[in-house]
Amino acid sequence: MRVTQEELRNLYKERLKREKQTYISEMINISPSILSKFKTGKFDLYPNLFERLKDYLTNS
Repeated sequence: MRVTQEELRNLYKERLKREKQTYISEMINISPSILSKFKTGKFDLYPNLFERLKDYLTNS
């Protein structure tokens, strides 16, 4: 499944309605501040971080 940064951002925002950012951060080992900046569109995730978040959002 090929997902763009914007599509992943939207998936992440939807998930935040059910889970806390801190919890997701701990589960995928990405800093909450990085996730926050990603969520607001301040920057895109590096490929390895992108894959971790994509795997978490699409497989759980």
